[in-house]
Amino acid sequence: MKSQKDSDFEYKNIVLTKYDRENQIRKMKYQNLSNEEINKRLNEIINEVDVIAKKCFYECEEIQSIVIPEKIMKIRQNCFEYCKNLTSIQLPQTLQKINERCFKDCNNLKEIKKYLKN
Repeated sequence: MKSQKDSDFEYKNIVLTKYDRENQIRKMKYQNLSNEEINKRLNEIINEVDVIAKKCFYECEEIQSIVIPEKIMKIRQNCFEYCKNLTSIQLPQTLQKINERCFKDCNNLKEIKKYLKN
């Protein structure tokens, strides 16, 4: 049986990329939304995907707190690296893998809630 590679996994799922995220933030900033509103909408955007791509939220100063929805199975490397305003994150039961350096230099991250499978 052939082993499943990350590229195979991504092919079968919807992936949120840094490009997607940056476009969404650009649109929100154009609408003069507050950081709180941007953060709320970013949480809503994540609800549309299964995998969060590498460096998706890299250096994203807008994000302060995030709840990763239940259907997310993988968070790629460096995903939240240098998110200097990120203070809390909630991880779902469905999460199977967090790649390396995912939260590197998130110096204000105080709380990571992980819901374990029963």
